[in-house]
Amino acid sequence: MFARRFKCEVLENRKLTPTVFALRFKTRKKIRFRAGQFISVFVPQEGKRKPARRCYSFASGPEEKDYLLCVKYVPGGKGSEYLGSLKPGDTFEATAPYGHFELRDPVPGKGLLFIATGTGIAPILSMIKSIKAKGAFRGPCVVIFGAKNEQEILFERELRALGVQSLFALSSASASWKGFHGRVTTLLRSLPPNFDWQQWDYYVCGSGEMISEVGAMLQSLCPKTTIHSEAFSSATKRGPEAPATTTSPLLRQSDGCA
Repeated sequence: MFARRFKCEVLENRKLTPTVFALRFKTRKKIRFRAGQFISVFVPQEGKRKPARRCYSFASGPEEKDYLLCVKYVPGGKGSEYLGSLKPGDTFEATAPYGHFELRDPVPGKGLLFIATGTGIAPILSMIKSIKAKGAFRGPCVVIFGAKNEQEILFERELRALGVQSLFALSSASASWKGFHGRVTTLLRSLPPNFDWQQWDYYVCGSGEMISEVGAMLQSLCPKTTIHSEAFSSATKRGPEAPATTTSPLLRQSDGCA
């Protein structure tokens, strides 16, 4: 697929957590993308003719009519401040699709294990929506999502509606939290001894630190060819024009953006 330029009209700008918002939009011409890919948004810069560009993974499935982005608000971040200011009816321009963090054809007899932290859940949600829309995959589908606390859990209701088994690992949960206390890697290590690591394909998306830790663990337990990953970070860490992405040598990385 070749990237094309689109004029996007905002339909909804909704706060999901204290630090993350969802931006739903439509376009006149359909954006043809594969689950897991991302869009590059043109961000106006005061006093400059050339806009900055910021990249965000689709949280919507390719089969949906409208499009959904999941954006982490970064103080001083051009992209998140710009998109966060948009209201229904406002427009912005973008090009799409990009990225190689895509859902591969499921292998018969194997399950799909999705591991995410933060807005890394966006491309994974896109993949799961696409799987459910096609209806061809009958194997187990599990999501492990890591966050700081209960307020930072993303798309819990949507995952439940999709019928996906979801496990949440919270590193700083309140005492009343009845789920898992700890990080994603700790949850993975707590899986039963008879868990067959060879019988799953893994899709991992989130912070570079999590990618590295999970990657090191998975590579000791299963073939590299079953591991697919994309690491996210804030563009402000790498300069105003840099895509919001990081890389890790441990896993196959895509060129995606947060």
